[in-house]
Amino acid sequence: DELCLFNPYIKMAPGQDIYDECTIDDSDLVRINEFKHLHSLGLSGLDLTCGAILRMQILNQLDTLKLKRVDERHIHDLLNALPRYKRLKEVWLIAEDLSDVHLEPLTKMANLETLRLERANITTQSFTYFARMKHLKHLYVDDKFSRSERARLLKIVPDCHFVPVLDYTYWQLHPGDHLLGTKSTDYKAELR
Repeated sequence: DELCLFNPYIKMAPGQDIYDECTIDDSDLVRINEFKHLHSLGLSGLDLTCGAILRMQILNQLDTLKLKRVDERHIHDLLNALPRYKRLKEVWLIAEDLSDVHLEPLTKMANLETLRLERANITTQSFTYFARMKHLKHLYVDDKFSRSERARLLKIVPDCHFVPVLDYTYWQLHPGDHLLGTKSTDYKAELR
């Protein structure tokens, strides 16, 4: 079973994340930890701390962990702990203010097959870390690299996807007219 407390399909403009996230804090994690059949968990929000996430016993049973905008001050502590969780095969890190050096702990994950890094501050230096992820099959990164850089990365991870920072595909799923303070349904036009 899966529980994701943010909408992974609506890629909101930076600063508009409230429109695709549930508001939760550390106290809510106690209840989530009781869901014994979860295999995929997505958490988001600035009110979540890495320490509280790491205290969740449910991490031991997860195949997928998705994190968006959680406790950027201590994200390195959480990343350092991830290799302990042998079942984890997929990790999403969205808007976590990551740089290349933050990827080092992920190279130690025994079964990491899918990695999604969105709105990360990675550079071509990250390619060496991706090359050290022995089981990495699927990689999703922001589409900010040049054509030659993309070609280099595709040699390291052939199933690499370069995703736009903003993707309007699913914005029609947005639940209200208050997006960006407009009543328009032409969201692309509103952002131009």
